[in-house]
Amino acid sequence: MRFARTRFALAGLAALSFLGSACGPDAVTPAPAPKTWPAWDPRTLCETSTQGLLAPTSQSDLQDILEQVQAAFYPELAGVDVRLQVMQSASDYFASFTDVTTVSLPPLQRTYYVRFNPRLFSEPASYAAVAAIIAHELGHVVDYTQKDTDALVQFALWYGTASDVSAYEHTTDERSLSLGCGTGLKAYREWLYAHVSTATMVQKEHDYYTPAQIDAWTAEHPDAQR
Repeated sequence: MRFARTRFALAGLAALSFLGSACGPDAVTPAPAPKTWPAWDPRTLCETSTQGLLAPTSQSDLQDILEQVQAAFYPELAGVDVRLQVMQSASDYFASFTDVTTVSLPPLQRTYYVRFNPRLFSEPASYAAVAAIIAHELGHVVDYTQKDTDALVQFALWYGTASDVSAYEHTTDERSLSLGCGTGLKAYREWLYAHVSTATMVQKEHDYYTPAQIDAWTAEHPDAQR
């Protein structure tokens, strides 16, 4: 959380030095070829009994979930380059990011990352939980695609240094909940609390919807759930 926010702010600053440049210091790895997925009700992606699929235990498994969630929930991201990227953190398991070497490009031509902590694989969250948190992270990516270069850099600086980002993160949670991901997002938060320190859990309870808040939101918005 704080790690990811600080890194995002630093990326915003770093992006300033790359504006107008056609290339940066690191090569961008090729995006995997998209798969064609069978048609099903996309809301089942975030249900506890999701398609009988097992919890993800590899980057390949995460890639499959990312592609399915992006295709099912975010048609506005069709054709947008969204990739997985490994991160190391004691407190965060997922985050979203913009490739700083592409910040100066038109928003839909940039490369975006959903970053993941490989510690996830030792005691993985359920498929539904991971689908729901990826839906949350892709909600951030949608936000990034709606910002020009200056606005994106300013947002990165704000997010990395703000004392309270809960209003923004709650809004992003609500986007996932409106897609029918209440069950999965609740499962993810319960899993997360069991895999971070008490201090980190308290901060996350402040910054993001808790399981109780998810229950309250879904009770008030029954049409958002199956």
